[in-house]
Amino acid sequence: MFHLSEETIQRYSSIKPAYKRIYLTLRQALLSGELSAEEKMPEEALALQLGTSRTPLRRALDDLKREGYLEHAKSAANSPHLPKKDMNSIIDLDVLLESHAAYLAARNGVSTENLEILKDLNRILRNVDESFRYDSAFEKDLIGVRDTHLQFHLMIARMSRNKYLYQTVAKLRTKLRQYSSLESFPRDQTPSSYYRTIIVPCHEEIISAIENREPESARAWMYTDVIRSRSKYFNSYKNPYLIGR
Repeated sequence: MFHLSEETIQRYSSIKPAYKRIYLTLRQALLSGELSAEEKMPEEALALQLGTSRTPLRRALDDLKREGYLEHAKSAANSPHLPKKDMNSIIDLDVLLESHAAYLAARNGVSTENLEILKDLNRILRNVDESFRYDSAFEKDLIGVRDTHLQFHLMIARMSRNKYLYQTVAKLRTKLRQYSSLESFPRDQTPSSYYRTIIVPCHEEIISAIENREPESARAWMYTDVIRSRSKYFNSYKNPYLIGR
């Protein structure tokens, strides 16, 4: 599973155009051994890490393949189906790490600026349009909503001030997204109701606990939030018997 370090991402951050910045960043990661040429690189997750759209990303990947850097790279579309027990193992680890990250953020304290960022991210999720449905017309916007949710969790992991914890959480979250479709919401809810009634209230409690320096409360609410994601991820298997187990 791949993950680019913040140092690698920032190294060429001022380079333009975008595809050139992405090309140089990925080439450096490949040359340094941070990425392997045989590693699976899901475009959605890679674009998210690099803060770009897929068009310049694909151009950069094409150049790297043409020059031999990614000659043996494999598409994520060819990835095997992840067994339920493996998904369980990933979520079990993720819930422990993210809960501890929230604990550390509350214990250590965070800046007013970072708290406002968390509140802004949660505000976006609260205002998800009720008109979202599972069709291609809204796919781009729905990806954006999922990215906002991911950024909320990664922000808290970063606020733990433990770079290894943050990097591991980022890898686990990337893995979960790789096996979760855009339609992976509880069957009886729209994306809007899912975020408003399940996700946002938990996030508000997490933010409050961090702001008030209540580490045990922050840990407990983050645990609840991540555990609730089980049904969402298992729903992507289109098997109702897996939901809630």
